[in-house]
Amino acid sequence: MHVLFYDVHNLLGTFRAAQPYNIAELLYADDTLLLTISTQHMHRILHRIESESETYNMELNKDKCAYIAMDRYNNIKFADGST
Repeated sequence: MHVLFYDVHNLLGTFRAAQPYNIAELLYADDTLLLTISTQHMHRILHRIESESETYNMELNKDKCAYIAMDRYNNIKFADGST
């Protein structure tokens, strides 16, 4: 996962030194926690993770994904539009 996130941050230009999107992740074993300041930023990194995962023959298990939103008006959606 660390290599995948290195690639995702490289493609998004969101390395810690110059992080305009305020994206943070916590990786532990096979679990990942993503934190962003907006729905737009979450969509951007989530969709990039989905597409970059294909490079490593991996995919998110959407049935096990969950999110907690502080904004009830916006829903997080995967690249295929599912929630």
